[in-house]
Amino acid sequence: MLEPDPEHAVAYGLFSVSQARDAGYSRADIERRVRRGTWNRRERGVLEASDRQWQTHDELLLAVLTGGPQAVVGFASAADVFGWDLRHPPGRPHLVTPVDSSDGAGYRTRLEPEDVVLVGVLPVTSPLRTALDIASASDFDTSVITLDSALRSKQVRLEDLHSRFQASQRNGAPAARLALAGADPGSGSIPETEARLLFARVGLPAPTTQYVVRAGGRFVARVDFAWEDALLIVEIDGFRYHSPEGAFQRDRTKQNAAQLQNWLVLRFTVADIRENPELVAAQIWAGLQRRTR
Repeated sequence: MLEPDPEHAVAYGLFSVSQARDAGYSRADIERRVRRGTWNRRERGVLEASDRQWQTHDELLLAVLTGGPQAVVGFASAADVFGWDLRHPPGRPHLVTPVDSSDGAGYRTRLEPEDVVLVGVLPVTSPLRTALDIASASDFDTSVITLDSALRSKQVRLEDLHSRFQASQRNGAPAARLALAGADPGSGSIPETEARLLFARVGLPAPTTQYVVRAGGRFVARVDFAWEDALLIVEIDGFRYHSPEGAFQRDRTKQNAAQLQNWLVLRFTVADIRENPELVAAQIWAGLQRRTR
């Protein structure tokens, strides 16, 4: 199992007693530093340098250090460490421990050496393993959203996901493969993935994602979704991506350019997708029929 270098762990300032011992500190050295206030006892078996500031992901590191032998961060907590967009951010640390761990906390499973990576001094399931774990244990929509985000991050490749998912024999592997079939590396955000899932649920023809509109061979605009035969464009306006003044202006310029090329442009908000999906579906159907009459 991949573990952080003990000297680096101690230098980070949040570490286990065993890491301090492996870094060359005797029990007497450790007790001396605790008495002097150089180190504080954070939890049983966990020490913290007295002059350090609490840092991002320290809650996860503390959970790992108290989670038993060979505990690593996994599932949504690992995805959060990697910076993936999540439908539901983890509310508590999610840990994974090997099946042969004596008293580890969290989900027990078989971990191969390549399944664990270090993010600084934090052991985390690899992006590939994290994607498989989440897709094997989550509902379809959550799985597709996570896989789209993993692909968008460029930390995993679609061909590697297919290879790993096909080889998996775990109970959730069939559901994971089904979710992977619905994933799209072209998805630009969670709202775009949610929109695409809505389109599939209501039986709309599959659009082209991140479609490039051209006129006379020249670039006009890149849009979220396009049905080329119907000259229909759908844009999803998420507040996070479209609220800055510059983005707002680019969206309007892009829409005008597309409409001048005879495209019908429909715009929907995140609230439309999540709270009024029937209206979204009806308007897209109407747009497709309008162009095919």
